[in-house]
Amino acid sequence: MKKYLIVFFVLIYSATSIAQTSSVLPVLSKQQMLDDFDTLYHVISSINPHDYVRRKVNGYAMLDSIKSLRKEIKNIQTTEAFYWFINRALILCQDGHTSVVRKYLYEYMSDDDRRKSNSSITDTTIIKAYSKLRSDWLFNIKLTLPLKYINGQYIALQNFSVNGIAVPQNAVLTTVNSVPVHLFVQKKLQYKKDLHWDFKNKRFYSDDFYNSFDHKLTDKITFEFEGSGKKASITASLSDTISTTNKLIYIQEKEIKKVDYFANTKILYIRMPIMWDSTFYLAQIDSLQNILPANSIKKVVLDVRDNAGGNDGDWVSVISRFLHKPIIRTITKCFNPNNFSKDRIYADSFRIFKNSFVANGAFLEAINTPDTILPYKNRIGFSGKIYVIQNENCFSATGDLISTCQFTDQMINIGNSTGWFGGFGSMPWVYILPHSKILYWTEPLLDFTNATEPEDLFHNEVKMPIQLSAADYAHRYSYKNDWYSKDYLFKYDKVFKAILKFDNSKK
Repeated sequence: MKKYLIVFFVLIYSATSIAQTSSVLPVLSKQQMLDDFDTLYHVISSINPHDYVRRKVNGYAMLDSIKSLRKEIKNIQTTEAFYWFINRALILCQDGHTSVVRKYLYEYMSDDDRRKSNSSITDTTIIKAYSKLRSDWLFNIKLTLPLKYINGQYIALQNFSVNGIAVPQNAVLTTVNSVPVHLFVQKKLQYKKDLHWDFKNKRFYSDDFYNSFDHKLTDKITFEFEGSGKKASITASLSDTISTTNKLIYIQEKEIKKVDYFANTKILYIRMPIMWDSTFYLAQIDSLQNILPANSIKKVVLDVRDNAGGNDGDWVSVISRFLHKPIIRTITKCFNPNNFSKDRIYADSFRIFKNSFVANGAFLEAINTPDTILPYKNRIGFSGKIYVIQNENCFSATGDLISTCQFTDQMINIGNSTGWFGGFGSMPWVYILPHSKILYWTEPLLDFTNATEPEDLFHNEVKMPIQLSAADYAHRYSYKNDWYSKDYLFKYDKVFKAILKFDNSKK
């Protein structure tokens, strides 16, 4: 009885919340919906440069897929439904820099774009209401299967059960709703954002692929597993919870930025959970450099796992403290030749981009002067290696850091590929749809630096690739204390322990 009461109150809360949100949203006519969609398509097809990559690498026509959605507008009855519809169109880009965004990014819109969209600061009330639709949807999702995509398989990290049916640890997920799991995931391209790309198996993946907004809260989903010669089949909805003896934690909510010196190994360890607050790191680093003698630091470790980005200047200022020579980066950034706002791209000049695997005229090149990172206040004369620990959840400014490792022997990135777009781009451009007032952004640039084939445009190179095992992930996610503490790093962290063994003299 208690379970039904909880569901009842959740439904009542959701209905009340939706009613309050709906009162703020504009009422849209079919023609206004069509106009907004056409505006969106015009912006994405003119500004975003990723269609080429999606066709060549991921095997689907991004712009054609978005355009084909237009015919569905005749069936949309509410502004809320139109909001989710626009989400589908943007998700088809499968890029974190092309998506619906929150109201704080409204200030990044150009005055000209606000004028063209007949927009003012009062629109932020509507934008906030859209964000609440998403947060309410996320609030009601309880299902978290302990799955990890490792070497092409979805593996159960622990024993768990759903609705009384048990699944053993290390069981492999084979089908979902009677469809092979990998085929099932590929059909989520317009419903599940931030899918990663598996370069080896050439497919998209996500540990929580089932958490996509095409499923209603009560829709039943059947998952079939195989393990130890046995099969297990569970049926669950997004409102269900799993039963397990040990709750796993996938992302540490209370991240601690830190600078630690491990005297026994002469390692300076820097944990940056976000590219922000460089003044904190620089103060700690400078105070250490003032008291440590020469040769007291053998290795520098910059740990950016799960760092989704921020400001490039923050990581640049940190690594510059340890450089023994400049990092000279000649970066080639290209843009869509249909771009109607070329004046917003800061470059000396533009020209048709010429490349062995791209047809002439497909991109324009923004010619920039070489970008150099200079050593700064390297008081102890450090000349050793800077190890950048990454994982699949690094993005944006952190992707720029990862790409920079390819320009210098002093920096070594270690961990696993992100499967997301990395490389050097720009701050995404922010737009608003004129009638619905849905705020979104899109990426205007694509990094062609050192690219010899289309897959290189992801810039996912890892100098020291290390893939954690299911047991490694299970231990990490079940560890209740700080994953970035000295105790955990030295005793259990497979990637950090690899750095301990690595000889600095090796190239």
